[in-house]
Amino acid sequence: MTVKEIWGKVYQNLLPLEDEREALALAYRIVEHFTGFDKLHISLYPQTEIKQDTVFKINEAISELNTRKPIQYIIGKTKFGEANIFVDENVLIPRPETEELLFWMLKENPECKCTLLDVCMGSACIAIAFGIKNPKAQIYAIDYTSQILELAKKNALSNDVQVDFLCYNILSEEFINSFNQCCDIIVSNPPYVRQSEKKFMHDKVLKFEPAAALFVPDEDPLIFYRAITQWACKNLVIGGKLYLEINESLANEVILLLQGFNFHSIELRFDMQNKARMIKAIH
Repeated sequence: MTVKEIWGKVYQNLLPLEDEREALALAYRIVEHFTGFDKLHISLYPQTEIKQDTVFKINEAISELNTRKPIQYIIGKTKFGEANIFVDENVLIPRPETEELLFWMLKENPECKCTLLDVCMGSACIAIAFGIKNPKAQIYAIDYTSQILELAKKNALSNDVQVDFLCYNILSEEFINSFNQCCDIIVSNPPYVRQSEKKFMHDKVLKFEPAAALFVPDEDPLIFYRAITQWACKNLVIGGKLYLEINESLANEVILLLQGFNFHSIELRFDMQNKARMIKAIH
Protein backbone atom coordinates (compact mmCIF):
# COMPACT_ATOMS: atom_id res chain seq x y z
CA MET A 1 0.00 0.00 0.00
CA THR A 2 1.30 3.49 -0.84
CA VAL A 3 1.50 6.39 1.57
CA LYS A 4 -1.17 8.23 -0.44
CA GLU A 5 -3.51 5.24 -0.26
CA ILE A 6 -3.13 4.76 3.49
CA TRP A 7 -3.59 8.49 4.06
CA GLY A 8 -6.80 8.38 2.00
CA LYS A 9 -8.08 5.45 4.05
CA VAL A 10 -7.49 7.30 7.31
CA TYR A 11 -9.11 10.44 5.94
CA GLN A 12 -12.22 8.64 4.68
CA ASN A 13 -12.68 6.93 8.03
CA LEU A 14 -12.42 10.27 9.85
CA LEU A 15 -14.87 12.21 7.68
CA PRO A 16 -18.01 10.81 9.38
CA LEU A 17 -16.52 11.71 12.77
CA GLU A 18 -14.94 15.13 12.22
CA ASP A 19 -15.41 18.19 10.06
CA GLU A 20 -13.36 18.21 6.85
CA ARG A 21 -10.59 20.45 8.16
CA GLU A 22 -10.07 18.42 11.33
CA ALA A 23 -10.22 15.14 9.39
CA LEU A 24 -7.47 16.39 7.06
CA ALA A 25 -5.23 17.45 9.93
CA LEU A 26 -5.75 14.24 11.90
CA ALA A 27 -5.13 12.03 8.85
CA TYR A 28 -1.78 13.68 8.18
CA ARG A 29 -0.87 13.46 11.86
CA ILE A 30 -1.64 9.74 12.10
CA VAL A 31 0.26 8.88 8.92
CA GLU A 32 3.26 10.98 9.91
CA HIS A 33 3.39 9.39 13.36
CA PHE A 34 3.49 5.83 12.04
CA THR A 35 5.47 6.33 8.81
CA GLY A 36 7.64 9.38 9.49
CA PHE A 37 6.38 10.96 6.25
CA ASP A 38 4.93 14.45 6.62
CA LYS A 39 2.37 16.27 4.48
CA LEU A 40 5.00 17.52 2.03
CA HIS A 41 6.39 14.02 1.47
CA ILE A 42 2.90 12.59 0.92
CA SER A 43 2.25 15.30 -1.68
CA LEU A 44 5.60 14.95 -3.49
CA TYR A 45 6.06 11.18 -3.23
CA PRO A 46 2.55 9.69 -3.05
CA GLN A 47 3.69 6.31 -4.40
CA THR A 48 6.07 5.62 -1.51
CA GLU A 49 5.40 2.05 -0.39
CA ILE A 50 4.47 1.49 3.25
CA LYS A 51 5.60 -1.66 5.08
CA GLN A 52 2.85 -4.10 5.92
CA ASP A 53 3.46 -3.95 9.68
CA THR A 54 3.07 -0.15 9.52
CA VAL A 55 -0.18 -0.54 7.57
CA PHE A 56 -1.38 -2.89 10.31
CA LYS A 57 -0.59 -0.32 13.02
CA ILE A 58 -2.41 2.42 11.11
CA ASN A 59 -5.45 0.16 10.67
CA GLU A 60 -5.44 -0.41 14.42
CA ALA A 61 -5.32 3.36 14.93
CA ILE A 62 -8.27 3.78 12.58
CA SER A 63 -10.25 1.29 14.67
CA GLU A 64 -9.44 3.27 17.81
CA LEU A 65 -10.39 6.57 16.16
CA ASN A 66 -13.75 5.03 15.26
CA THR A 67 -14.41 4.49 18.97
CA ARG A 68 -13.84 8.27 19.42
CA LYS A 69 -10.59 7.71 21.31
CA PRO A 70 -8.59 10.98 21.18
CA ILE A 71 -5.64 10.94 18.81
CA GLN A 72 -3.31 12.07 21.60
CA TYR A 73 -4.01 8.84 23.51
CA ILE A 74 -3.60 6.75 20.36
CA ILE A 75 -0.17 8.11 19.50
CA GLY A 76 0.67 8.67 23.17
CA LYS A 77 1.95 12.22 22.96
CA THR A 78 1.18 15.83 22.16
CA LYS A 79 2.84 19.22 21.91
CA PHE A 80 2.51 21.86 24.63
CA GLY A 81 4.44 25.10 24.33
CA GLU A 82 7.94 23.95 23.41
CA ALA A 83 7.53 20.64 25.26
CA ASN A 84 6.80 17.23 23.81
CA ILE A 85 4.44 15.65 26.31
CA PHE A 86 3.59 11.96 26.70
CA VAL A 87 -0.03 11.34 27.69
CA ASP A 88 -2.10 8.35 28.67
CA GLU A 89 -5.53 7.85 30.16
CA ASN A 90 -4.28 8.66 33.68
CA VAL A 91 -3.95 12.35 32.74
CA LEU A 92 -5.88 14.97 30.84
CA ILE A 93 -4.87 15.91 27.32
CA PRO A 94 -3.38 19.43 27.53
CA ARG A 95 -5.81 22.01 26.17
CA PRO A 96 -5.17 25.15 24.09
CA GLU A 97 -6.62 27.28 26.90
CA THR A 98 -4.07 25.83 29.33
CA GLU A 99 -1.38 26.76 26.83
CA GLU A 100 -2.74 30.32 26.95
CA LEU A 101 -2.22 30.27 30.73
CA LEU A 102 1.35 29.08 30.15
CA PHE A 103 2.05 31.88 27.66
CA TRP A 104 0.73 34.46 30.15
CA MET A 105 3.09 33.11 32.81
CA LEU A 106 6.06 33.05 30.43
CA LYS A 107 5.46 36.61 29.29
CA GLU A 108 5.29 37.90 32.88
CA ASN A 109 8.20 35.81 34.17
CA PRO A 110 11.00 35.79 31.58
CA GLU A 111 14.38 34.30 32.53
CA CYS A 112 12.93 33.56 35.93
CA LYS A 113 15.15 32.27 38.76
CA CYS A 114 12.06 31.76 40.89
CA THR A 115 10.64 28.78 42.74
CA LEU A 116 7.48 27.49 41.04
CA LEU A 117 4.96 24.90 42.20
CA ASP A 118 2.53 23.22 39.78
CA VAL A 119 -0.43 21.84 41.74
CA CYS A 120 -2.61 19.09 40.20
CA MET A 121 0.10 18.75 37.57
CA GLY A 122 -1.26 15.80 35.54
CA SER A 123 1.26 15.30 32.74
CA ALA A 124 3.29 18.18 34.24
CA CYS A 125 2.96 20.00 30.93
CA ILE A 126 2.86 23.46 32.56
CA ALA A 127 5.82 22.85 34.85
CA ILE A 128 7.94 21.35 32.09
CA ALA A 129 7.11 23.92 29.41
CA PHE A 130 7.84 26.67 31.93
CA GLY A 131 11.12 24.99 32.84
CA ILE A 132 12.24 24.80 29.20
CA LYS A 133 12.04 28.60 28.97
CA ASN A 134 13.30 29.18 32.52
CA PRO A 135 16.12 26.68 33.13
CA LYS A 136 17.29 28.49 36.29
CA ALA A 137 13.91 28.14 38.00
CA GLN A 138 13.44 25.66 40.86
CA ILE A 139 10.35 23.69 39.90
CA TYR A 140 8.13 21.45 42.02
CA ALA A 141 5.02 19.59 40.88
CA ILE A 142 2.31 17.74 42.80
CA ASP A 143 -0.31 15.12 42.02
CA TYR A 144 -1.90 12.30 43.91
CA THR A 145 -1.03 8.92 42.31
CA SER A 146 2.19 7.08 41.53
CA GLN A 147 0.95 6.42 37.96
CA ILE A 148 0.63 10.15 37.30
CA LEU A 149 4.05 10.83 38.83
CA GLU A 150 5.74 8.16 36.70
CA LEU A 151 4.36 9.67 33.49
CA ALA A 152 5.33 13.18 34.61
CA LYS A 153 8.87 12.01 35.39
CA LYS A 154 9.10 10.52 31.90
CA ASN A 155 8.05 13.88 30.45
CA ALA A 156 10.61 15.81 32.50
CA LEU A 157 13.38 13.43 31.46
CA SER A 158 12.49 13.50 27.76
CA ASN A 159 12.43 17.32 27.78
CA ASP A 160 15.61 17.60 29.89
CA VAL A 161 13.90 19.67 32.60
CA GLN A 162 14.64 19.23 36.30
CA VAL A 163 11.43 18.94 38.33
CA ASP A 164 11.01 17.74 41.91
CA PHE A 165 7.86 15.61 41.92
CA LEU A 166 5.75 15.10 45.04
CA CYS A 167 2.84 12.76 45.71
CA TYR A 168 0.09 14.44 47.74
CA ASN A 169 -3.66 14.60 47.76
CA ILE A 170 -4.03 18.36 48.02
CA LEU A 171 -7.40 17.98 49.76
CA SER A 172 -5.76 16.10 52.63
CA GLU A 173 -4.79 17.50 56.01
CA GLU A 174 -1.28 16.20 55.37
CA PHE A 175 -0.87 18.55 52.42
CA ILE A 176 -2.45 21.59 54.03
CA ASN A 177 -0.73 21.28 57.41
CA SER A 178 2.47 19.28 56.87
CA PHE A 179 3.90 20.11 53.44
CA ASN A 180 5.74 23.42 53.30
CA GLN A 181 7.71 24.92 50.43
CA CYS A 182 8.35 28.63 49.97
CA CYS A 183 7.26 29.60 46.43
CA ASP A 184 7.41 32.66 44.20
CA ILE A 185 4.81 31.29 41.77
CA ILE A 186 2.04 28.75 42.19
CA VAL A 187 0.09 27.54 39.17
CA SER A 188 -2.79 25.11 38.98
CA ASN A 189 -5.28 23.70 36.52
CA PRO A 190 -7.33 21.71 39.04
CA PRO A 191 -10.59 19.81 38.49
CA TYR A 192 -13.34 22.40 37.98
CA VAL A 193 -16.18 20.92 35.87
CA ARG A 194 -19.37 20.50 37.88
CA GLN A 195 -21.06 17.11 37.71
CA SER A 196 -24.15 18.77 36.28
CA GLU A 197 -22.11 20.03 33.33
CA LYS A 198 -21.36 16.52 32.05
CA LYS A 199 -24.32 16.72 29.69
CA PHE A 200 -22.61 19.51 27.75
CA MET A 201 -19.36 17.59 27.23
CA HIS A 202 -18.16 15.54 24.27
CA ASP A 203 -18.49 11.77 24.56
CA LYS A 204 -14.80 11.21 23.81
CA VAL A 205 -13.89 13.29 26.87
CA LEU A 206 -16.33 11.47 29.13
CA LYS A 207 -15.37 8.04 27.80
CA PHE A 208 -11.59 8.33 27.79
CA GLU A 209 -10.27 11.16 29.97
CA PRO A 210 -9.90 10.68 33.76
CA ALA A 211 -13.01 11.82 35.61
CA ALA A 212 -11.01 12.58 38.77
CA ALA A 213 -9.06 15.25 36.88
CA LEU A 214 -12.21 16.87 35.52
CA PHE A 215 -15.15 16.84 37.91
CA VAL A 216 -16.08 18.43 41.21
CA PRO A 217 -19.32 18.20 43.20
CA ASP A 218 -22.02 20.71 42.34
CA GLU A 219 -22.43 21.51 46.03
CA ASP A 220 -18.75 22.49 46.41
CA PRO A 221 -17.24 23.35 43.01
CA LEU A 222 -14.40 25.41 44.53
CA ILE A 223 -13.09 22.59 46.71
CA PHE A 224 -9.69 22.48 45.00
CA TYR A 225 -9.32 26.27 44.75
CA ARG A 226 -9.99 26.60 48.47
CA ALA A 227 -7.28 24.06 49.32
CA ILE A 228 -4.78 25.65 46.92
CA THR A 229 -5.48 29.17 48.20
CA GLN A 230 -5.28 28.11 51.83
CA TRP A 231 -1.88 26.48 51.20
CA ALA A 232 -0.69 29.43 49.11
CA CYS A 233 -1.41 31.83 51.97
CA LYS A 234 1.19 30.03 54.07
CA ASN A 235 3.80 29.27 51.43
CA LEU A 236 3.66 31.93 48.71
CA VAL A 237 6.11 34.78 49.30
CA ILE A 238 4.69 38.26 49.81
CA GLY A 239 4.27 39.63 46.30
CA GLY A 240 4.22 36.09 44.90
CA LYS A 241 1.88 35.16 42.05
CA LEU A 242 -0.92 32.62 41.93
CA TYR A 243 -2.09 31.57 38.44
CA LEU A 244 -5.27 29.50 38.06
CA GLU A 245 -7.26 28.01 35.22
CA ILE A 246 -10.95 28.22 36.06
CA ASN A 247 -14.48 27.25 35.09
CA GLU A 248 -15.82 30.21 33.11
CA SER A 249 -19.11 29.98 35.03
CA LEU A 250 -17.39 30.39 38.40
CA ALA A 251 -15.08 33.36 37.79
CA ASN A 252 -16.80 35.64 40.30
CA GLU A 253 -16.82 32.94 42.96
CA VAL A 254 -13.08 32.30 42.52
CA ILE A 255 -12.36 36.03 42.75
CA LEU A 256 -14.38 36.31 45.97
CA LEU A 257 -12.53 33.30 47.39
CA LEU A 258 -9.15 34.89 46.62
CA GLN A 259 -10.24 38.20 48.13
CA GLY A 260 -11.35 36.34 51.25
CA PHE A 261 -7.79 35.08 51.66
CA ASN A 262 -6.44 38.62 51.20
CA PHE A 263 -5.07 38.17 47.70
CA HIS A 264 -5.03 41.39 45.68
CA SER A 265 -4.39 42.79 42.19
CA ILE A 266 -6.64 40.02 40.89
CA GLU A 267 -6.72 39.85 37.08
CA LEU A 268 -9.23 37.81 35.07
CA ARG A 269 -8.41 36.89 31.48
CA PHE A 270 -10.51 35.40 28.68
CA ASP A 271 -9.38 32.64 26.36
CA MET A 272 -9.56 32.51 22.56
CA GLN A 273 -13.19 31.39 22.83
CA ASN A 274 -13.95 34.54 24.85
CA LYS A 275 -14.56 32.53 28.01
CA ALA A 276 -13.37 33.66 31.44
CA ARG A 277 -10.65 31.07 31.78
CA MET A 278 -7.69 32.21 33.88
CA ILE A 279 -6.92 34.32 36.91
CA LYS A 280 -3.77 35.79 38.43
CA ALA A 281 -3.64 37.04 42.01
CA ILE A 282 -0.89 38.54 44.13
CA HIS A 283 -0.19 37.46 47.71
